[in-house]
Amino acid sequence: MDEREKFDREETRILDLLARGLSREFPNRQRVGCPDSAVLRGIAFLELRLAEVHEWLDHISSCSPCYQEFSELRKRAVSQPRST
Repeated sequence: MDEREKFDREETRILDLLARGLSREFPNRQRVGCPDSAVLRGIAFLELRLAEVHEWLDHISSCSPCYQEFSELRKRAVSQPRST
């Protein structure tokens, strides 16, 4: 295994650990301060401009329910064929 492959494998491992932590370590059962699902979908499907979502990026990274919902939406977004 060359250095690039080692780096890629370690990077993937770190990103997986971060994702697991984000999805569990920041409970927000009452969904206080959360954007609605339409906003999360707009972010996940890249339908909103950065200026429109900037205020929600920190929230998503510190709210497990939002991160989980965003992650599921993002998986759907990347699995769909892009329209031209």
